[in-house]
Amino acid sequence: MKKVYKILGLICCFTFLFSTTVFANNCEDSVEINDIIKTEKGEEVVIDVLQDGSFITTSLKLEMNSSCPHTSIMGTGVKHREKSSYNKTNSTYCYKYRDIEEAVCARCGKTGFTIYEAWTQVKHKYKLFGNTCTECGYQK
Repeated sequence: MKKVYKILGLICCFTFLFSTTVFANNCEDSVEINDIIKTEKGEEVVIDVLQDGSFITTSLKLEMNSSCPHTSIMGTGVKHREKSSYNKTNSTYCYKYRDIEEAVCARCGKTGFTIYEAWTQVKHKYKLFGNTCTECGYQK
């Protein structure tokens, strides 16, 4: 009987470990340094990826000055929100959004950098005893 409990315990542990590993690696919007992103302003290249999932870009046309490595990028406070809707078949999330902020190098003062925050996903919202999402119209 003790062997059965040990085997069941090991199975539970392995199941937990494999499920958390798969969950942690499930990132559909990840970017890496030197990736090229198309935006409404044109093409931008990723120059830094931060730990919280946000990243910093600059225009491909912007000339990099060799005397400044542009390692101290600072937001200017000018932000706008980018919003993306999911299709109507997504049963969990209604839409996602992220803030985009203009940035400047704190060392040399060069402008033309952009900070993209990580996506925030918003779940469907229903009225009390309702079956239809009030935001997008998804029906349970």
